[in-house]
Amino acid sequence: MVYAESRLKVGNPPVQPEHHDKSAENPRSFSFVPDVFKKSTGRLSFLTLRGKEIALTDTPADEANNMALSPHESKVAYAVRGSIYLVAPGGVREKLCDDCVGGYHGIYHWSSDGENILCDAFQSGGTRMHLLSLSTGEQIELLRHPKYRVFDARFSPDDRWIAFHALVGPARRQLFIAPFQGRKAIPESEWVAVTDGSKSDAWSWWSPDGNLLYFISDRDGFRCIWAQPLAPSKRPVKSAFPVRHLHRSGRSMSTLSPVELKLSVARHKIVFTLEELTGNIWMMQPQAQE
Repeated sequence: MVYAESRLKVGNPPVQPEHHDKSAENPRSFSFVPDVFKKSTGRLSFLTLRGKEIALTDTPADEANNMALSPHESKVAYAVRGSIYLVAPGGVREKLCDDCVGGYHGIYHWSSDGENILCDAFQSGGTRMHLLSLSTGEQIELLRHPKYRVFDARFSPDDRWIAFHALVGPARRQLFIAPFQGRKAIPESEWVAVTDGSKSDAWSWWSPDGNLLYFISDRDGFRCIWAQPLAPSKRPVKSAFPVRHLHRSGRSMSTLSPVELKLSVARHKIVFTLEELTGNIWMMQPQAQE
């Protein structure tokens, strides 16, 4: 279930999650959650904010890993069994690389100029984050940790920073920000720890001005949406604050798998996924005993 959270500003009291008012929304879509790209027929499609599903390709949805929409929303990048493809809505898919840097791939984010894509590779020694250049086809290992797996990398709005998280324990994920230095690896010594790794803090998204990092956390016992204020150096300042508490069992993130936990942030709006649980109560007339 996809929800929109409107009128969000720092310091404002949270408002209740609501379904989209399809008549009032801009038709632009959000590149935020893989399931939005899966049509009921099992083929890949994406969903606009007006609720329209646009077919992408005949590739079975179950074969595709994380997908990401280009900055101008004209193309989608996705991975199938180690190869990365590019496709325009209704168009023919183009293979960007075959068996790209080996292993499993998830596609996370495009640079604002549409020239680079952040993707991961599961190799011996863990998951690493790579940069794929669309103009040259070059694949560069950007982020690597000798012990932890890294996931969900996203460029800042000005492309100067990359936010991501590392799996630091069985149920613990830690947020980091690293300075993007072009086509070269970013050493761990330059990573900025945004959270302390004591809880599961993950699946981040930048605010449009780059001064907040939104993320999903279970630090209060539930999966809720939080935000961390950032200094110009992208070091955390002040304390993280809750943006939306999601403590109700009827609408919750707690039962979603990690691949379904995604956010998308625009000005005054957050789009996110919840699982909505409903049930029916039935009444019957017992038959008379003979």
